Amino acid sequence: MKIAHLDKFFMLILAFVFINSCTPKQPDWCRDTESKLSWLNSADPIEDAKTAIEKGNLEFAAVNGFAMEIPGIDEEESHRAYSDNNYETIEGTGDDLCSEEHARLNKLAREYASIYNKTLAGAP
Repeated sequence: MKIAHLDKFFMLILAFVFINSCTPKQPDWCRDTESKLSWLNSADPIEDAKTAIEKGNLEFAAVNGFAMEIPGIDEEESHRAYSDNNYETIEGTGDDLCSEEHARLNKLAREYASIYNKTLAGAP
């Protein structure tokens, strides 16, 4: 009888170890990337653009993906901004998404950049 209990105990331990090892662990770089983008949860792109204009900072917001993009402005203006290095990339954006939260924040960054850039482009 003691052997049967040990077999059950061993199987329980083995199952616990197996289940624990199969649980996906989020890599440190993923948590760091999500942390870099977390400011977007409370950001106001219109107010941020107005503040930047007041300070004379007319750099557009860019996002990384398969390629770097400056959303929200026409192609000609985007090419000019790229050529003049008149943009700042939102750190943490990209196409190597590590979690659903990273994907959500990446989408939010693109939406933020689009609104920010439209506001900036409309400035006199």
